[in-house]
Amino acid sequence: MTSGPTIVGSSTIESTQTKLTAGKLSQTTVQSRDTFGTPLSNTDDLYSMQFTGPTGGAFSVAGIYLDKGLYQLQYVPRVAGNYIVHITLLGVDIKGSPYNVVVMPGETSSSNSFTTVTNLALTQFEAGVTYLFQLQLVDIFNNYLVDGSQNDFIEVMALYQNNAAWPSPISIPDLANWQSIYGVDIAGLCSNNNNGVYNCQLTTYRAGLYTMSVKVNGLHVFNSPWSPVNVSPTDLYAPSCVPKGIPVTMVAGTQYTFQI
Repeated sequence: MTSGPTIVGSSTIESTQTKLTAGKLSQTTVQSRDTFGTPLSNTDDLYSMQFTGPTGGAFSVAGIYLDKGLYQLQYVPRVAGNYIVHITLLGVDIKGSPYNVVVMPGETSSSNSFTTVTNLALTQFEAGVTYLFQLQLVDIFNNYLVDGSQNDFIEVMALYQNNAAWPSPISIPDLANWQSIYGVDIAGLCSNNNNGVYNCQLTTYRAGLYTMSVKVNGLHVFNSPWSPVNVSPTDLYAPSCVPKGIPVTMVAGTQYTFQI
């Protein structure tokens, strides 16, 4: 290993990564070389690495000397997107610089992820009518996830509270087995669009008050849960209607009154 003046145009990028993940430590190594490309043992070369890309994502790091003229540059990108990377010595690009790098979104954050659920929509739920909405996954640095490779577990639920707001005005008793017919706590469905967005749907078949929640990996998303969600009755369905007060025996020509 020789010593002598480092030549910027001869110094090389020994290892680097062109696909990075937001929030994860990455590194690049640079070798100081002379005009003939011979490795040098210089310990005082001031290498700098500059990332230029999305708004708010630009940053730079300085090289740290390792051994035998080899320098390491470590960095943790936070903003997803496409970057141009310059590695310079005394403001001049070394060999192989600049080059392109893509930073992918990092780990999914439940609390940063959000839905298109609105407060207005929560007042318009109707029994038997499917409510549609979308879920956008977001990482811990507020980058929108852009693919479906994260294998996140999505859960949409409507948790039953009561139906005290919808009693029978003629005191017809409730179905004894409605819980087994219509369900108490209702699970929704979600389909992965493979672009960080899920299409979700929820159908409650019973009027009443519910708590609606959307969770990612067991934790609530932004603004979840919503409570109370008031599900109103749907249109009348004659086969399900119940009469009250129909006489067992009637006399022809006599008017009778009963309720439904």
